[in-house]
Amino acid sequence: MVVPELPPDIAELKERVGRFVAEEVFPLEESIAAAGEIDFAAVDEVRKKARAAGFSMLNMPEEAGGAGLSMLGQVALEEESGKATNGLGFAVVDRGPAELWEILTPEQRDRWVVPILRGEYREAWAVTEPGAGSDVSAVAATAVRDGDEWVLNGEKWFVTSEGNPGFYIVLAVVDGEQTLFIVEPGTPGLELTRVPGFLHDPYLDHHPELVLRDCRVPDENRVPAGGNEGAKEWFLVERLFIAARCCGASERALGIARDWRSSASPSGSQLPSTKASPSSSPTPSRSFSQRGSSRTTRLTRSTPTRTARSSTGRWRRRSSSPPRPRGASSTAPSRSSAAAAT
Repeated sequence: MVVPELPPDIAELKERVGRFVAEEVFPLEESIAAAGEIDFAAVDEVRKKARAAGFSMLNMPEEAGGAGLSMLGQVALEEESGKATNGLGFAVVDRGPAELWEILTPEQRDRWVVPILRGEYREAWAVTEPGAGSDVSAVAATAVRDGDEWVLNGEKWFVTSEGNPGFYIVLAVVDGEQTLFIVEPGTPGLELTRVPGFLHDPYLDHHPELVLRDCRVPDENRVPAGGNEGAKEWFLVERLFIAARCCGASERALGIARDWRSSASPSGSQLPSTKASPSSSPTPSRSFSQRGSSRTTRLTRSTPTRTARSSTGRWRRRSSSPPRPRGASSTAPSRSSAAAAT
């Protein structure tokens, strides 16, 4: 498959974002590493510069003041933002809640989304649950109508929340249908129970755990339609962008390793090559026999040990060394196999 080149306008924008990250964000990483914590005032300055450079809210539709940037363009920019550590790329490629814009009423847009577009606060998505993970169909939080209010009960983990959010988007079940609700911080019955630490800390974003106990919100805070589809769309976009940021992080890591490898050693000489010559490294040999009903397939390489299959069909290792007397112990470590869960 041939991967096409980026359109010239997207390629130029991607280059500008990449240059901004290198010039403005990489130095900030150094100070965070030295202090062991994020200087949020410095991050705010970077965010203001990125907004002035035209990198913010590009994903939003033109009617919301954005550029309506294509998904290809957004992925290209997320790749550049992923080259920054500590989540600092979020301050550069600052996306708006386009998924919400599509399903909110005009009044809800003006009240909740427009302040985000102005940079006053961020929203936080409270979807994941301890018993459901990211399986939206298994959400157990409930919302029950009581007059002009809704009573919410449930528990949310890994809430996507940068700093102090302006509101939470909570997914709950109403009469078997999934519905989104806007819940403001400080609402009675909403409790932030824990902010767990992660290996990537210190990080610009954090993922608190919330509990809703008879939490009441007015009917105007209910998203009128698209609860299930809105949450799934948000998950889809976020996962795509996470993949793009991982590609950017990998590219930067490879570049750092390549630069280090090609640099001179402290003594001034070039680092030695680790590539072995054919004569200095014997070719490993291993023989496998796979028996079928009418033929045997043999793959041969050279090792001091051989692997064969017993009559039970299980693979076993045969050593080329002499057998040990019965009862003698071996100093060789045992091996175990592990399956990696995705």
